[in-house]
Amino acid sequence: METRTFSAILDETLSRLEVLTNAVSAEQRITRSARVELLAAALTQQLEELTATICRIRERQSPRALERAFALADPLPALAPVPERADSRAFTTWLLQALGLLVTRFELLASQRRLGSAAAAVREIARLLSAQSRRFALEAQRFEDL
Repeated sequence: METRTFSAILDETLSRLEVLTNAVSAEQRITRSARVELLAAALTQQLEELTATICRIRERQSPRALERAFALADPLPALAPVPERADSRAFTTWLLQALGLLVTRFELLASQRRLGSAAAAVREIARLLSAQSRRFALEAQRFEDL
């Protein structure tokens, strides 16, 4: 069991979102598939908006909330490598799995009993990540139907 502050958890989350954004953006630049390029452009924008929202949530937190310690059963798993020469299905599967790791982490945090002053922020981020994951899945389905 590992203990991390809310601030450290947010830093790790924002770092992971940055990695995802960079990977999606890179895929947009190097792909030879118009389908993946369109999907990557849409997802890059959504990831940037999600990152900005989490940054705003962080800015609203008191120092006490940011220093709140949480018990974590496991560290956040490493990202799987981006599929080589990804088609739209492999690429979105990779992205949804990566985002799913964050969703699971915040859902577990939100289920803890004593969230203290960070409770509202943890629940809001869990809700945002879950909604974004569903939005990505719908976006991916839309491109699959093209």
